[in-house]
Amino acid sequence: MSHERSLGDKIKDTAENVKEKIFGKSREDYEVAADKAQAFSHKAAHKADEAQDLANAKIHEYSDEANEVRGQATQKIDELRRKGNAASKKANEVKNLTGEHLEEAGENLIAH
Repeated sequence: MSHERSLGDKIKDTAENVKEKIFGKSREDYEVAADKAQAFSHKAAHKADEAQDLANAKIHEYSDEANEVRGQATQKIDELRRKGNAASKKANEVKNLTGEHLEEAGENLIAH
């Protein structure tokens, strides 16, 4: 009877077998899985940080480009405003000169 296992041993083995099927082979399996999950989590967090850094760099780049375009547009607007003011001044000068010539022409017609 020494070769036969006791009922308690059989129950214990069956319980271990069921436990392994449900939970895995051992606590070490859980620890390995947990370590792998933690390593994966750290790697994912690192990749997320890298992605955030790249996104921030792109935002900064686009912001710089937008500021440059805005600066160029402001310069062009100022240039056009100066040209418009100069053209308006010239038009007023021509208008005033034309008005004086018309007055002189009218006076000359009346005088003759």
